[in-house]
Amino acid sequence: MRTRALAVAAALAAALPGCGSGSRSGTGPGCVDCTPPPPPPPPVDPVPANDWPQFRRDVEGTSRAGMALSAADAARLSEEWSRDVGRSAYAQAVVAGGLAFVTTADVGSAVALDVSTGEVRWRVDLDHPTHADCDGRDRRPGTWGSAAVLDGVVYVASADGGVYALDAATGERRWRAAVASPSPHGELIESSVLVSKALGKLWVGVASTAPCDQVPGRVAAVDLATGAVVQRALVPDGRRGGALWSTPSLDEGAGLLYLATGNAIGDPGTEPLAQAIVALDAVTLEPVGSWQNPTPLVNADFGASPTLLAAGGRKLVAAASKDGWLYVLDRANLAAGPVWKFQLAVTAGDGHGGDPLVGLGAIATAASANGLLYAAGGRTPDGEPGAIWALDPATGAVRWKHATRGPVLQPPAVNGEVLAVVSSFDDSGHAALELLDARTGAPLASFGAGALSLSPPTFGAGRVFWATEDAVVRSLALPR
Repeated sequence: MRTRALAVAAALAAALPGCGSGSRSGTGPGCVDCTPPPPPPPPVDPVPANDWPQFRRDVEGTSRAGMALSAADAARLSEEWSRDVGRSAYAQAVVAGGLAFVTTADVGSAVALDVSTGEVRWRVDLDHPTHADCDGRDRRPGTWGSAAVLDGVVYVASADGGVYALDAATGERRWRAAVASPSPHGELIESSVLVSKALGKLWVGVASTAPCDQVPGRVAAVDLATGAVVQRALVPDGRRGGALWSTPSLDEGAGLLYLATGNAIGDPGTEPLAQAIVALDAVTLEPVGSWQNPTPLVNADFGASPTLLAAGGRKLVAAASKDGWLYVLDRANLAAGPVWKFQLAVTAGDGHGGDPLVGLGAIATAASANGLLYAAGGRTPDGEPGAIWALDPATGAVRWKHATRGPVLQPPAVNGEVLAVVSSFDDSGHAALELLDARTGAPLASFGAGALSLSPPTFGAGRVFWATEDAVVRSLALPR
């Protein structure tokens, strides 16, 4: 009873204005010699500071590193090593435990590299054809999304329709979970793997490799311990829209999974979860909220993944569309539509929509760090070939803008004072990695490549990792 009485007394004292009995600090009008309370401690980062263990690093999709690279140090970075890992590379490298893990396309594989030397520690063959009867031929897409690493296990998708759990140290297979059917409709797990230790699950999205056979989009949840699979179609039976080729994001505390989905096929009203931002129960995959982009453009799906953030007293979700706009919604009321929106890029003006590979529209996923939202896209309304903006996340007000040498197709990455952004040139023959001052947008350093790049940069193990379409992985590091 004494303990309970003391707790009640403490609660009453905390509720009263002023400092409380016997206290000489506080902020209320009754305080004497009051001092402001200390700021709340920053939230604990569940990811080790030197690691970037999955696409965009964390389950919210912030693309914010745990290290703290200064603007002065960014200018001192230089190429430490480069390594050819296969035929093509589209995905972001992920880093954990002194290894960088990359996936390859065309000839699918998962490769583990020593972060210091680039030496290949192991390689696992994941190659498999997909086949759509309407297409009449085999395709070899390989793996398009990033792997994810958790507690010594690498989770990676294969074109054979499975998600594999591999030992991070050796590449040895632990289990395979069947998610997609590569034939007869050419299904492919196109998203990166999203993994949550708190919920004990991973999630991936399914789309099609054959334009003539658009499969119904769906999301799959896989139990990390057993490999058991639960799946949810995103369109009604008989419909074929809503492909999920972006990567989900997760609010672990609320148990909610957020998706940004592909085009509706036919009347969008019959596929309300297509070309939409959608919230699902992360365990059951039951829909709990959504907003469908009402654009009249035919090709205006969400190729960008949703980014979760908080600003202005609200929990928000942001995603860019191929219609060229960034949409920011209140997670508590998705159906109300955007809190604000911002035009990142233009389309052809022919009613069709965006084609990001030629610089039209936006598919780059936004990053959230330093109290800003960093968003990018293709040809801007001002005529630049591409640009990245720092926006106020509560209002969309522009804090700074930096024009890039070509369209930005993938998410930027942020590390303390430094923002890394990759742009591909319009001739599709070159790409650039630029390091900018994250506070002002001022250029700090630039690195070029003689190949297109569809891979986002990664901060990890004190380095910057960057892959290009020709499957060359580069490591940039400070002089040692």
